[in-house]
Amino acid sequence: MVGNRSSRGIRIPTCLLRQSDAKLNVIVTVQSIYTGDHGIGKGRWGFKVLVRWKGEKDGKVLRWKRICRLAEHNCTKDDAKVFKGTIHKVLQEGINRIEHGKLKFVRVADENGASRWSCELIDPDHQDFEKTVDESVIGVTPYFIGDLKLLAMLLGKEDFETFWCILCRYCMHDWQEKSPGEEKLWTLADLIKKAAENLKGKAREGVREAPHFDVPVERFILPLLHILIGLGNQVLKCFIDWVEAEIQHLPPKEQRAIREHAAAVKEHLEAQRRREAWDSTEKEVEATSRGKGLLKYAEKQVKVLPDQIDSAWAEYSDYIKDNDHNRDSAKCMH
Repeated sequence: MVGNRSSRGIRIPTCLLRQSDAKLNVIVTVQSIYTGDHGIGKGRWGFKVLVRWKGEKDGKVLRWKRICRLAEHNCTKDDAKVFKGTIHKVLQEGINRIEHGKLKFVRVADENGASRWSCELIDPDHQDFEKTVDESVIGVTPYFIGDLKLLAMLLGKEDFETFWCILCRYCMHDWQEKSPGEEKLWTLADLIKKAAENLKGKAREGVREAPHFDVPVERFILPLLHILIGLGNQVLKCFIDWVEAEIQHLPPKEQRAIREHAAAVKEHLEAQRRREAWDSTEKEVEATSRGKGLLKYAEKQVKVLPDQIDSAWAEYSDYIKDNDHNRDSAKCMH
Protein backbone atom coordinates (compact mmCIF):
# COMPACT_ATOMS: atom_id res chain seq x y z
CA MET A 1 0.00 0.00 0.00
CA VAL A 2 1.26 3.46 -0.88
CA GLY A 3 -0.32 6.59 0.47
CA ASN A 4 0.20 9.15 -2.28
CA ARG A 5 1.27 11.81 0.21
CA SER A 6 4.89 12.38 -0.76
CA SER A 7 4.00 15.63 -2.53
CA ARG A 8 0.37 16.15 -1.47
CA GLY A 9 1.22 15.96 2.24
CA ILE A 10 3.36 19.06 2.07
CA ARG A 11 0.15 21.13 1.96
CA ILE A 12 -0.22 20.64 5.70
CA PRO A 13 1.39 24.06 6.55
CA THR A 14 -1.81 25.77 5.34
CA CYS A 15 -3.45 24.50 8.54
CA LEU A 16 -1.07 26.76 10.44
CA LEU A 17 -1.97 29.80 8.36
CA ARG A 18 -5.71 29.16 8.60
CA GLN A 19 -5.55 29.50 12.38
CA SER A 20 -4.99 33.25 12.09
CA ASP A 21 -4.66 36.01 9.58
CA ALA A 22 -0.95 35.23 9.33
CA LYS A 23 1.36 36.90 6.86
CA LEU A 24 3.57 34.72 4.73
CA ASN A 25 6.70 36.71 5.49
CA VAL A 26 6.65 35.38 9.07
CA ILE A 27 7.55 31.89 7.81
CA VAL A 28 11.27 31.19 8.17
CA THR A 29 11.57 27.64 6.79
CA VAL A 30 9.43 24.73 5.65
CA GLN A 31 11.09 21.32 5.89
CA SER A 32 9.93 17.80 5.07
CA ILE A 33 11.76 14.91 6.74
CA TYR A 34 11.35 11.35 5.43
CA THR A 35 12.19 8.05 7.09
CA GLY A 36 11.54 4.35 6.77
CA ASP A 37 12.10 1.18 8.75
CA HIS A 38 11.22 -2.50 8.65
CA GLY A 39 9.71 -4.69 11.33
CA ILE A 40 7.14 -7.45 11.91
CA GLY A 41 7.07 -8.32 8.22
CA LYS A 42 6.38 -4.79 6.94
CA GLY A 43 8.34 -1.87 5.59
CA ARG A 44 6.87 1.42 6.82
CA TRP A 45 7.56 4.97 5.67
CA GLY A 46 6.54 8.23 7.25
CA PHE A 47 7.37 11.91 7.13
CA LYS A 48 7.32 15.02 9.28
CA VAL A 49 6.48 18.52 8.10
CA LEU A 50 8.28 21.14 10.19
CA VAL A 51 7.46 24.86 9.84
CA ARG A 52 9.40 27.60 11.63
CA TRP A 53 7.97 31.11 11.82
CA LYS A 54 8.51 34.34 13.74
CA GLY A 55 6.08 35.29 16.48
CA GLU A 56 4.18 38.51 15.86
CA LYS A 57 4.94 40.05 19.26
CA ASP A 58 8.54 39.25 20.16
CA GLY A 59 9.86 37.87 16.85
CA LYS A 60 10.89 34.63 18.57
CA VAL A 61 11.15 31.66 16.19
CA LEU A 62 8.32 29.17 16.84
CA ARG A 63 7.77 25.68 15.44
CA TRP A 64 4.82 23.72 14.12
CA LYS A 65 5.06 20.07 13.09
CA ARG A 66 2.93 17.19 11.97
CA ILE A 67 3.89 13.52 11.49
CA CYS A 68 2.06 11.37 8.91
CA ARG A 69 2.15 7.90 7.43
CA LEU A 70 3.51 7.84 3.92
CA ALA A 71 3.71 4.27 2.59
CA GLU A 72 4.15 0.64 3.53
CA HIS A 73 4.82 -2.71 1.88
CA ASN A 74 4.23 -6.22 3.18
CA CYS A 75 7.37 -8.31 2.82
CA THR A 76 9.64 -10.21 5.19
CA LYS A 77 12.71 -8.99 3.29
CA ASP A 78 14.05 -5.48 3.58
CA ASP A 79 16.30 -4.60 0.64
CA ALA A 80 16.56 -2.41 -2.45
CA LYS A 81 14.94 -5.04 -4.66
CA VAL A 82 11.75 -4.99 -2.60
CA PHE A 83 11.84 -1.20 -2.33
CA LYS A 84 12.21 -0.70 -6.09
CA GLY A 85 9.51 -3.27 -6.81
CA THR A 86 6.89 -1.65 -4.58
CA ILE A 87 6.87 1.96 -3.35
CA HIS A 88 10.02 3.42 -4.91
CA LYS A 89 8.52 4.98 -8.04
CA VAL A 90 5.72 6.87 -6.27
CA LEU A 91 8.02 8.14 -3.51
CA GLN A 92 10.70 9.12 -6.01
CA GLU A 93 8.30 11.18 -8.10
CA GLY A 94 6.81 12.99 -5.12
CA ILE A 95 9.98 13.66 -3.11
CA ASN A 96 11.99 14.71 -6.16
CA ARG A 97 9.21 17.12 -7.08
CA ILE A 98 9.39 18.65 -3.60
CA GLU A 99 13.18 18.90 -3.88
CA HIS A 100 12.99 20.86 -7.13
CA GLY A 101 9.68 22.66 -6.53
CA LYS A 102 8.24 25.35 -4.26
CA LEU A 103 5.00 26.06 -2.42
CA LYS A 104 2.72 28.75 -3.84
CA PHE A 105 0.24 30.20 -1.33
CA VAL A 106 -2.93 31.97 -2.46
CA ARG A 107 -5.98 33.41 -0.75
CA VAL A 108 -9.25 31.67 -1.68
CA ALA A 109 -12.84 31.92 -0.47
CA ASP A 110 -14.36 28.97 1.34
CA GLU A 111 -18.01 27.83 1.03
CA ASN A 112 -19.08 30.52 3.48
CA GLY A 113 -17.28 33.27 1.61
CA ALA A 114 -14.56 33.64 4.22
CA SER A 115 -10.99 34.11 3.04
CA ARG A 116 -8.50 31.34 3.76
CA TRP A 117 -5.07 30.21 2.67
CA SER A 118 -4.49 27.45 0.15
CA CYS A 119 -1.29 26.23 -1.44
CA GLU A 120 0.00 24.06 -4.22
CA LEU A 121 3.35 22.61 -5.14
CA ILE A 122 4.69 24.28 -8.28
CA ASP A 123 7.51 23.15 -10.58
CA PRO A 124 10.45 25.24 -11.89
CA ASP A 125 8.65 25.96 -15.16
CA HIS A 126 5.75 27.68 -13.34
CA GLN A 127 5.44 31.39 -14.08
CA ASP A 128 5.53 32.31 -10.37
CA PHE A 129 8.45 30.05 -9.43
CA GLU A 130 10.99 32.87 -8.92
CA LYS A 131 8.79 35.06 -6.72
CA THR A 132 10.11 36.00 -3.27
CA VAL A 133 8.72 34.91 0.10
CA ASP A 134 6.73 38.15 0.42
CA GLU A 135 5.06 37.31 -2.85
CA SER A 136 3.73 33.99 -1.53
CA VAL A 137 6.21 31.45 -2.96
CA ILE A 138 8.25 29.47 -0.44
CA GLY A 139 10.84 26.75 -0.94
CA VAL A 140 10.69 23.39 0.86
CA THR A 141 13.80 21.55 2.06
CA PRO A 142 13.56 17.71 2.13
CA TYR A 143 15.73 15.52 4.38
CA PHE A 144 16.18 11.79 4.95
CA ILE A 145 16.84 10.22 8.33
CA GLY A 146 17.07 6.56 9.33
CA ASP A 147 19.51 3.83 10.25
CA LEU A 148 22.70 3.38 8.24
CA LYS A 149 21.22 0.46 6.31
CA LEU A 150 18.35 2.61 5.02
CA LEU A 151 20.51 5.64 4.18
CA ALA A 152 23.08 3.47 2.38
CA MET A 153 20.34 1.82 0.30
CA LEU A 154 18.84 5.19 -0.69
CA LEU A 155 22.28 6.43 -1.75
CA GLY A 156 22.88 3.32 -3.88
CA LYS A 157 25.35 1.75 -1.41
CA GLU A 158 23.30 -1.18 -0.13
CA ASP A 159 25.18 -3.74 2.03
CA PHE A 160 28.32 -1.56 2.13
CA GLU A 161 27.35 0.56 5.16
CA THR A 162 29.59 -1.39 7.55
CA PHE A 163 32.72 -0.98 5.42
CA TRP A 164 32.26 2.30 3.49
CA CYS A 165 31.19 5.64 4.95
CA ILE A 166 27.87 6.76 3.46
CA LEU A 167 28.91 10.43 3.38
CA CYS A 168 32.54 10.35 2.23
CA ARG A 169 34.93 8.14 0.27
CA TYR A 170 36.58 6.61 3.33
CA CYS A 171 36.48 2.87 3.89
CA MET A 172 36.64 1.43 7.40
CA HIS A 173 40.45 1.25 7.49
CA ASP A 174 40.75 4.85 6.28
CA TRP A 175 38.52 6.49 8.86
CA GLN A 176 40.32 4.62 11.67
CA GLU A 177 43.75 5.87 10.58
CA LYS A 178 43.29 9.30 8.98
CA SER A 179 42.56 12.56 10.73
CA PRO A 180 39.23 14.35 10.27
CA GLY A 181 39.21 16.83 7.43
CA GLU A 182 41.14 14.68 4.96
CA GLU A 183 38.03 12.97 3.60
CA LYS A 184 36.35 13.83 0.31
CA LEU A 185 32.61 14.08 0.72
CA TRP A 186 30.28 12.46 -1.78
CA THR A 187 27.95 14.52 -3.98
CA LEU A 188 24.99 13.22 -5.96
CA ALA A 189 26.90 13.86 -9.20
CA ASP A 190 29.90 11.85 -7.93
CA LEU A 191 27.70 8.93 -6.86
CA ILE A 192 25.87 8.87 -10.20
CA LYS A 193 29.17 8.97 -12.09
CA LYS A 194 30.69 6.20 -9.95
CA ALA A 195 27.61 3.98 -10.43
CA ALA A 196 27.78 4.48 -14.22
CA GLU A 197 31.39 3.25 -14.26
CA ASN A 198 30.13 -0.15 -13.02
CA LEU A 199 33.40 -0.96 -11.25
CA LYS A 200 34.11 -3.94 -9.01
CA GLY A 201 36.01 -4.47 -5.78
CA LYS A 202 37.47 -1.55 -3.85
CA ALA A 203 37.44 0.64 -6.98
CA ARG A 204 33.64 0.92 -6.76
CA GLU A 205 34.01 2.58 -3.31
CA GLY A 206 30.86 0.91 -2.07
CA VAL A 207 28.63 2.32 -4.81
CA ARG A 208 26.31 -0.37 -6.17
CA GLU A 209 23.88 1.84 -8.14
CA ALA A 210 22.83 5.47 -8.55
CA PRO A 211 21.01 7.22 -5.67
CA HIS A 212 17.24 6.80 -5.66
CA PHE A 213 16.38 10.45 -4.94
CA ASP A 214 17.62 13.92 -5.89
CA VAL A 215 18.06 15.02 -2.26
CA PRO A 216 21.72 16.08 -1.73
CA VAL A 217 23.96 13.80 0.33
CA GLU A 218 24.50 16.49 2.98
CA ARG A 219 20.78 16.28 3.81
CA PHE A 220 20.99 12.61 4.79
CA ILE A 221 20.90 12.89 8.58
CA LEU A 222 22.93 10.42 10.63
CA PRO A 223 20.82 8.43 13.13
CA LEU A 224 21.55 10.13 16.46
CA LEU A 225 19.62 7.49 18.42
CA HIS A 226 21.73 4.67 16.98
CA ILE A 227 24.92 6.63 17.62
CA LEU A 228 23.91 7.16 21.26
CA ILE A 229 23.01 3.47 21.58
CA GLY A 230 26.43 2.54 20.19
CA LEU A 231 28.18 4.88 22.61
CA GLY A 232 26.05 3.53 25.45
CA ASN A 233 26.95 -0.04 24.53
CA GLN A 234 30.64 0.88 24.56
CA VAL A 235 30.32 2.56 27.97
CA LEU A 236 28.49 -0.51 29.31
CA LYS A 237 31.18 -2.81 27.90
CA CYS A 238 33.93 -0.77 29.58
CA PHE A 239 31.97 -0.80 32.84
CA ILE A 240 31.55 -4.59 32.73
CA ASP A 241 35.26 -5.02 31.99
CA TRP A 242 36.08 -2.82 34.98
CA VAL A 243 33.70 -4.78 37.27
CA GLU A 244 35.21 -8.11 36.17
CA ALA A 245 38.77 -6.89 36.70
CA GLU A 246 38.44 -4.70 39.81
CA ILE A 247 35.46 -6.13 41.75
CA GLN A 248 35.03 -9.76 40.70
CA HIS A 249 38.80 -10.08 40.19
CA LEU A 250 38.35 -12.48 37.28
CA PRO A 251 41.71 -13.74 35.98
CA PRO A 252 42.79 -12.45 32.55
CA LYS A 253 42.28 -15.88 30.97
CA GLU A 254 38.64 -15.98 32.02
CA GLN A 255 38.03 -12.41 30.85
CA ARG A 256 39.61 -13.24 27.49
CA ALA A 257 37.47 -16.35 27.09
CA ILE A 258 34.29 -14.34 27.75
CA ARG A 259 35.26 -11.70 25.19
CA GLU A 260 36.24 -14.29 22.58
CA HIS A 261 32.93 -16.10 23.04
CA ALA A 262 30.92 -12.88 22.58
CA ALA A 263 32.98 -11.91 19.53
CA ALA A 264 32.53 -15.35 17.97
CA VAL A 265 28.75 -15.20 18.44
CA LYS A 266 28.65 -11.73 16.86
CA GLU A 267 30.77 -12.81 13.90
CA HIS A 268 28.62 -15.89 13.42
CA LEU A 269 25.48 -13.75 13.18
CA GLU A 270 27.18 -11.36 10.77
CA ALA A 271 28.30 -14.28 8.58
CA GLN A 272 24.73 -15.56 8.46
CA ARG A 273 23.52 -12.07 7.46
CA ARG A 274 26.12 -11.90 4.67
CA ARG A 275 25.12 -15.35 3.46
CA GLU A 276 21.44 -14.35 3.35
CA ALA A 277 22.33 -11.13 1.50
CA TRP A 278 24.29 -13.04 -1.13
CA ASP A 279 21.58 -15.68 -1.46
CA SER A 280 19.03 -12.94 -2.15
CA THR A 281 21.17 -11.73 -5.07
CA GLU A 282 22.41 -15.12 -6.22
CA LYS A 283 22.38 -14.31 -9.95
CA GLU A 284 24.45 -11.17 -9.46
CA VAL A 285 26.87 -13.03 -7.19
CA GLU A 286 27.42 -15.95 -9.52
CA ALA A 287 28.00 -13.62 -12.46
CA THR A 288 31.38 -12.46 -11.10
CA SER A 289 34.41 -14.31 -9.83
CA ARG A 290 34.57 -11.98 -6.85
CA GLY A 291 30.97 -12.78 -6.05
CA LYS A 292 31.70 -16.50 -6.11
CA GLY A 293 34.65 -15.98 -3.78
CA LEU A 294 32.59 -13.95 -1.32
CA LEU A 295 29.83 -16.55 -1.38
CA LYS A 296 32.33 -19.33 -0.62
CA TYR A 297 33.79 -17.24 2.20
CA ALA A 298 30.32 -16.71 3.70
CA GLU A 299 29.55 -20.42 3.45
CA LYS A 300 32.85 -21.26 5.13
CA GLN A 301 32.24 -18.76 7.93
CA VAL A 302 28.76 -20.13 8.60
CA LYS A 303 30.25 -23.61 8.97
CA VAL A 304 33.42 -22.69 10.89
CA LEU A 305 32.18 -20.09 13.37
CA PRO A 306 29.90 -22.44 15.37
CA ASP A 307 32.98 -24.57 16.10
CA GLN A 308 34.85 -21.46 17.21
CA ILE A 309 31.95 -20.53 19.48
CA ASP A 310 31.87 -24.03 20.98
CA SER A 311 35.64 -23.96 21.44
CA ALA A 312 35.59 -20.59 23.19
CA TRP A 313 32.71 -21.70 25.39
CA ALA A 314 34.41 -25.01 26.23
CA GLU A 315 37.59 -23.15 27.21
CA TYR A 316 35.54 -20.84 29.40
CA SER A 317 33.65 -23.76 31.00
CA ASP A 318 36.88 -25.70 31.67
CA TYR A 319 38.38 -22.66 33.30
CA ILE A 320 35.33 -22.20 35.54
CA LYS A 321 35.53 -25.84 36.62
CA ASP A 322 39.24 -25.55 37.40
CA ASN A 323 38.70 -22.28 39.22
CA ASP A 324 35.85 -23.75 41.31
CA HIS A 325 38.05 -26.75 42.16
CA ASN A 326 40.87 -24.47 43.30
CA ARG A 327 38.46 -22.47 45.45
CA ASP A 328 37.09 -25.67 47.09
CA SER A 329 40.65 -26.85 47.77
CA ALA A 330 41.48 -23.51 49.35
CA LYS A 331 38.40 -23.77 51.62
CA CYS A 332 39.43 -27.29 52.75
CA MET A 333 42.93 -26.04 53.64
CA HIS A 334 41.39 -23.34 55.82
